Amino acid sequence: MHTAAIVKALSNASTTSEFSGRYYAEQRLTNTTLTITVDGVGAITFPINKGTIQKLIGSSRPAQYGLREKTLKDTTVRNTHEITADKMHVAYEGKGFTAMMDKIRKALGLSDQTKLIPHLHNMLIYDAGQFFKSHQDTEKLDDMVATLVVALPCPHIGGDLLIRHNKDEHRFTSENLDGDSIKCVAFYSDCQHEVEKVKKGARIVLTYNLVLAGGEALDIGLANPVLQKALKHYFDGSLEIERAEPLKLAYLLEHSYTEHNLNWNRLKGADGQRARELASAAQACGLVPHLALVEIHENWATEGGEDGAEDAEPSELIDSGITLSTWFDKDNHRLPYSACSISEDEICSHAEYADSDPDEQEYEGYMGNYGNTVDYWYRRAAIVLWSESDQVAMQFKFDYPSAVRALVKLTQGPSNHQAVLKTIRSSGDLLFQYRSRSHPADKGGKPKNYLDSFAQIAAYIDQREVAQNLLRYFSVNELTASNVKSFVLLQECYGAGWCLGLFNKAKERSKTDYLFTGSDRPTKETEALAHAAVKAELDMELLNYIIAEAVDAHIKDNQADGRMRPRELKRSLLERMNDARALLRATFVLTNAAAGRKLIDHIITTPSHYSLAPCAEWLIDILRSDIPKTHEMAVKSLRDHVTRSMDGELSKGVKAANDWSIDSKLPCNCHQCGPVNVFLQASNESSKTLAVAQQHRSHIIGNFDGQLLPVKISVVAKGSPHKLVLDKWPNLQKEANDRFNDLKVLRERLT
Repeated sequence: MHTAAIVKALSNASTTSEFSGRYYAEQRLTNTTLTITVDGVGAITFPINKGTIQKLIGSSRPAQYGLREKTLKDTTVRNTHEITADKMHVAYEGKGFTAMMDKIRKALGLSDQTKLIPHLHNMLIYDAGQFFKSHQDTEKLDDMVATLVVALPCPHIGGDLLIRHNKDEHRFTSENLDGDSIKCVAFYSDCQHEVEKVKKGARIVLTYNLVLAGGEALDIGLANPVLQKALKHYFDGSLEIERAEPLKLAYLLEHSYTEHNLNWNRLKGADGQRARELASAAQACGLVPHLALVEIHENWATEGGEDGAEDAEPSELIDSGITLSTWFDKDNHRLPYSACSISEDEICSHAEYADSDPDEQEYEGYMGNYGNTVDYWYRRAAIVLWSESDQVAMQFKFDYPSAVRALVKLTQGPSNHQAVLKTIRSSGDLLFQYRSRSHPADKGGKPKNYLDSFAQIAAYIDQREVAQNLLRYFSVNELTASNVKSFVLLQECYGAGWCLGLFNKAKERSKTDYLFTGSDRPTKETEALAHAAVKAELDMELLNYIIAEAVDAHIKDNQADGRMRPRELKRSLLERMNDARALLRATFVLTNAAAGRKLIDHIITTPSHYSLAPCAEWLIDILRSDIPKTHEMAVKSLRDHVTRSMDGELSKGVKAANDWSIDSKLPCNCHQCGPVNVFLQASNESSKTLAVAQQHRSHIIGNFDGQLLPVKISVVAKGSPHKLVLDKWPNLQKEANDRFNDLKVLRERLT
C-alpha cells in the first residue's frame, strides 16, 4: 500500500511547522527566584558549600528505585542520597517558574489546550563516585507525562544526565554552573535515562513529576493538502483489491502510552503534532480517526544462547503479529471495541519499532523438538483511520453485540426498511461473526445466541433472498423457548416451507463448512421449546422437524459414547436419562409419534446406556404424565420391555450367602484374562492368586479399569514373578440383594 507518501507528508509538516516538539526541553532560572528550606538543615544558600552538603547527606536516606511492581535498594544500580518532598519547603518568587513551565510545555510539543503542573518529588544528592544506571521513570501520579530536573548551583565534575528516546540521545550537563544560574531539563517519562558517575564534588538536584491537565477535546485545524492527497490515494487504492474486511491505516506513535494517559491532546512531542495533522486530513477525506494501544509480538529463532539469554542472538523471524486494543474516539471517549489484529501493510511510522529496546522479552532455550527462541513485545500507541462509509461494518467488527442491538432497534420503526437494508449491505461478511467459534459471548462467558435478533431483522426487511442470506449460518439447534416467537415472524412472512428450506440448507452447509457452528440448545431444554412453539403457533411440520433433529442428535451422541466403559457411562447416566425424558415429553406435543417411537426403540436396544432400575424410575415418572393417544403404543412397548427385563432379573431370586459369582466380566478374554473371567463367574471362589509377569499384570489391571467390578486388586511383591491377588468384595451378596429388593419395589410400582 502507499504508506510512504503519508509518512513523507507528515515529515514535511513537522519540519515546516513551528510546533515541532521534542522529547526533552532545557530552560534556566536565576537562583534569586528560588528558596529552599530542608528539615534539620535550614535554608539553603547558593552555591551550596561543603558544610551544607554534609548536612544534607546527614538528613537523607539511600535512594531506592522501582522495578515493575517492586521497590528495591541496590547501590550497584542506584547509588545516591534522597530527601523526600515532605521534608522540604520550596518556593519560587514571581512568575519565572510558571513562565518556564509554559515554555517547557511548548518545547515538548504539548497542546496549547493543556497545562503542565509540577509536583515536587525529592532532592537527590550525588556525592563523588555516585550514579544511577539507565532506567525509565514510573508514572507515579495520574496523568503524569514527564519528569523535571532542577540542577542546583553546586561545584562538581561529571554526573551528566543522559536522556534517550529511540536511537537519539541528549546530554544534560550541570557541572561548572554559574552561581546565579539554575539549569533545568524536562523529559518524557517513557525516556530511558541515566546519571553518570560524579567524579568530584556533589551534584544536587530537585526532581518534579509533571502532570498534564486539560485538553479534553481534539483541536482540529486546517487539513494539510499533501497529507490529504496521500491518504486519499491510500484508501482509494484499496478499491482495486478484494479484501475480506474494510481497509484500515494505523500510524504508530513514537512514544509509549498506557490506557490511563492515552488522549489526543496529551500526546508527547512530535506525536501530538502528527496526530492533529492526521485528524485534520482525515476529517477532510471522510475518514474516522481513533487512538488505540498497539502490541507488536515477534518470535525469533536464535543462535548461541548456550550460556543463557544474554548470549542469544536473533537469527530468523519465525512469527509475528500486531494487535490493536483500548480504543478512544476523537472526543477522547473510551470505546467498547474489542482487540483485533492488523496486517503489516496497514501500518506506517516514522521510527521503526525494532530500533528501540523491546518492552518485554522472553527467552526459551532448546526444548528438543525445536531450537532456542526469543519473544519480543513492543508496546506503542497508534492513530487508526478508516473510511466513514465503513463505520457500520467496523462497528460489527469491533463491537458486535452493540451493532446487532442497533440494527434491531432500527427495525422498531415503520419506515426504516432502506436504512436496515443499507446496513446489511455495508456490513458485508462482518455481519456474520456469529458463525465463528470465537464470536462475542454474553456476560456469563457463554457464546451468545443471535437467532432472536436476526429473525426479527429478516422478517422486517420482507425480502426472501436477503433474509435467507442473512440467516444462512443458523441451525435448527439454535431455536429455543426464548427465541421461537421471533422465528414465528419468519413463518408468517415467508411461509413454513421457506423456513424448512432454511434448516435443510444450514444442515447441508454444516457438513462442509468447518466454521459453521451455533450455540447448541441443551437437549433437556427441548421440552420447554416444544411447549413455547405450540403457544407461539409454530407450524407443526416445522416442530416435527425440530424435535426429530433433537432425537437424532441424542441418539448420535449415545452411539459416539458406545466405547465408554461402565464407570464413564454411570457418571453420565443421570444427564442422559434427564435428556431422554425431556425429549420424550417434547414428542408428546406432536401429532406424529414417529420421533417418540424412534427414541423409545433406541432406549430398548441400548441397555448399556439405560440401566434397568434408573430406567424403571424414569418410566414411572413418564407414566404420571398425560400421554397422548398417538404415543400410547410406543410408551406401552417401553413399559413391556422394562417389566420383562425386571421379571427376568427377579426370577433369579436372592443371592445365597455362599454365592460369589459376578455376572459381568472383563472386555478381554485373551490367554491372560480368560482365567480371570472364569474366576469372576465362579460361585465358589472369593479370592484368586495369579503368578504373572509384570507386563501381563499391567494388561489384566488395565482391563479392570473403568469396569465397576466388585473386586479388590493387589500385588504381592515376593518371588518371581510377583503375585496378582484378586479378592471379591466381602459385601458382594449384600449389595446384590439390596439391588434385588429395590428392583422388586419398582416392579410393584409398575404393576
